[in-house]
Order: sequence, then C-alpha cells, then structure tokens
Amino acid sequence: MFVYLNQEEQPGLLVLDVKPNKGSIHEARKRAALGALPRLKNLEIFTENTCPFLKRHLYKTYILPVLMYGMETICLTKTNKKEVTRLENNLLKYVYYVPKRCRTTNLRLINNVKKTHIRLKQMHIEFFERLLENEFTKSIIKELLNVENDKDYVSNTLDLLNEIEYESSMDLIDKCKY
Repeated sequence: MFVYLNQEEQPGLLVLDVKPNKGSIHEARKRAALGALPRLKNLEIFTENTCPFLKRHLYKTYILPVLMYGMETICLTKTNKKEVTRLENNLLKYVYYVPKRCRTTNLRLINNVKKTHIRLKQMHIEFFERLLENEFTKSIIKELLNVENDKDYVSNTLDLLNEIEYESSMDLIDKCKY
C-alpha cells in the first residue's frame, strides 16, 4: 500500500506503508463483485424473468471472475476462505432471487460451480506453478525455502501441497501439476 505524504512537507514523496491493510485486495474484490450485480440489473439484464441459463452464464463469466481476480496472491486463512464463501453464496442467492436463509448446495450443483475453498486452493497452486516456470522466480523460491518462515507465500503454498496425498514421492513441480 502506498501513501502519499502531504505536498507541503515533502512534494511528490511516495512512501511504502510497512503494515498494509491485510484485507485490502479482498475488500476491493468484494466491493467490485457486489457492484457487478446492480450494474446488470440497471441494464435490465437481470430480472425475475431472465432465463436461468443466462443467469448461470453471467454469474460464471462476469461475477465470479470479478470476485476471484487476484485471490491467488492473498493469504488463505480460514477467515478469508469463510468470508469469500459466504459472499459467493449470497451472490448466488441474489442472482436467483432465493432467500438468504436457504442452502446453496443445490444451486452450486445446478451451476456446476466447485466449492469455494477448493477453487481458491487450486488457484493458489496454479499460480505457484506459473511462478516456478520462470527461472528467476524459481531461484528466489529456492532461496526462500532455505529461510524458515511460517507466514510467507511459499510456506503457505507448501502447506497446501502437503495437504494432498500423492501416489509416490514427487518433486515440487510435479506436486503442483498433480
């Protein structure tokens, strides 16, 4: 997070905030996804009479990508996963005009949408796999593996990879592709 200081004190000085807001990316995605539905309703694309297939298509191609953009880089804590799951369930209910107290299991099956925490883990691992394809980032990740830190991106991804049971012993890149 960047903070611009007052122009009178230091004109044009840009300072990197040491303790950025933990949920800044997440909050921006949440606001964007919540703003996507009213925009579709203002254009009268979403009404009570809209075909369910069109609703499903717009939900999967317009609303979900807005919500999930950049989620592969955030820390996957239980609270983040639950908050994203709750928001996604509420958006799904809002699209189909279902009361909030109803379950979303059948709506997810109808829309062929995976569970949120599984999709977040897959996004996280796929992004890590793309990082390993580049030689420079691969060398940086090797350096980070030598340093013991429980709260960095690499250790969080390794924890995700260790949750999965593999058929045989594999190296890190093969685990990501599994």
